[in-house]
Amino acid sequence: MAKKKKRSKRRAKARRRRQRLHRPQLRGPSPIKELERRLREEPEAFILSILRDSAKLRQEPEFQDLRFDKALVAEVMEDAFRRYQKRLEQAEQEGEKALADVWAEMEEEIIEALTPPAFRRDFLEQLDRLAERLRRAGEREKLASTLLLSTILKIEGMPWSVCGLVYAIYREAQEQLFQEIAEEEALMRTLLEGVEAEDFEAVWATLEEPERKAAAEAFLRRHPDMRKRLEKEMDRKIDEAVEAIKEGKLKLDLFRDEELLRGMAYLAIYEEQFSISQELTEAEANAVAARFFKLIQRAIAEVMTPTRVAEMEAHLKGILRELWKAKDKQTLLIQAVTASLEAWEHYEDNPVLIAEYIRQSRELFERPESTDPGLEAKLKELIEEIKRAGGIEGAEVEGGPDA
Repeated sequence: MAKKKKRSKRRAKARRRRQRLHRPQLRGPSPIKELERRLREEPEAFILSILRDSAKLRQEPEFQDLRFDKALVAEVMEDAFRRYQKRLEQAEQEGEKALADVWAEMEEEIIEALTPPAFRRDFLEQLDRLAERLRRAGEREKLASTLLLSTILKIEGMPWSVCGLVYAIYREAQEQLFQEIAEEEALMRTLLEGVEAEDFEAVWATLEEPERKAAAEAFLRRHPDMRKRLEKEMDRKIDEAVEAIKEGKLKLDLFRDEELLRGMAYLAIYEEQFSISQELTEAEANAVAARFFKLIQRAIAEVMTPTRVAEMEAHLKGILRELWKAKDKQTLLIQAVTASLEAWEHYEDNPVLIAEYIRQSRELFERPESTDPGLEAKLKELIEEIKRAGGIEGAEVEGGPDA
C-alpha cells in the first residue's frame, strides 16, 4: 500500500512538472511591477511613451479592420478647417511652431469628434480581446503595455488624440480623404475644361470611366450648377436621338417581335372595338392618336421588367463599345440613350423608348409575310388572348373617338 502511495505521489509530481514546461512562463521580474516603478518615477513621460508606442498595435488582428466612418471624417474635417481657417493662416505667418501648435489643437478637436462613446467602447473591447490573446500566448511585455494603455484611456478627461493607435487610424482616414480630394480636383479641372470648350463627348467619357464614376457623382452632387448644365446637354442629345430614330438614322433594335406584337394587338382591338373609320374629323383623329399613344405606352410598361431593362442596357453598351472603336458620331447619342434608362422613373414616358418602339413596330408591320409566315397567326392568337383576359379596359384609353 505504501509503495502505491509513493508511486502516485511521483506521478503527480511528474505531471505538474510537465504542465509547467508546456504552459507560458511568466517567471522573472514582473513586467507589471516594472511598469509601476517607471510610472512612479517618471509618470508623465512614461504615460506618453505608452500612448505613443500604441501605434504599433495597428498591425494586430484586433485593430486591422477598425476604421473611422469615411463620411463622418469628411464632415468633421470640413467643419474644423472652416472654423480654424483664419487661425491657420495667421499662424502660418508667425512661423512653423505656431502653425504646428494650431494644427495640433485642431486635430485634437477632430479626433475627439471622431471618437464618440460608441467608438471608444468598441476600441476598449478590442484592447481587451488583444490582452486576452497576449495572455494566452505568454507575451507578457506587450500584455502589460496593453493593459496599461487600456487603464490610461479610461482616465476621465484623457484626450484620445494623444493615443498613437487612435492617431494612426485617423491619419489613414485623413490621407485617404486628401487623396480623394486631389482626385476630385483633377476631375473638376477636366470637367470644367470640357464644359467651357463645349466638348461634352470628353466630359461624358470622363464620367463613364469606372474608376472615376464614384468621384464624378460625388463631385456633381456638390456642384449642382455643373450638374444642371450637363443634364441640359443630355436632354438635347436625347432629343437628337429621338429625331434620328424617327428619321431612320438611328436603329437600336431594343424590342423583340413578341413585345411589338402586343402593342399591335392593343391597337387592333381598339380599332375593332370602336369601329374607327377613315373619315374622322381633326378632333376625332387627335383623340384616336392620343389613345393609340396610351396603348403603346401600356405595351412598353409591360415589357420593361428588371430583366429586360438589364438586357437592354447590356445591348446598348455593346453598341457603344463598337461605336467608340469606330469613333462614330452616334456615340454621344447612344450615351444619352443609355443614360435615359436611368433618368426616367416610368419607362413608358421615355421618349427614346417610345420612338424606338414605334419605329420597330412599323418595320415589323411592313415586313414581307414570306420572311415570317407565322407572324399573322401569332398576332391573331395574341388578340384573342388579350380579349379573353378582359380586353384593353382600364388602360386609360376608355372610350372611342367621341369620348
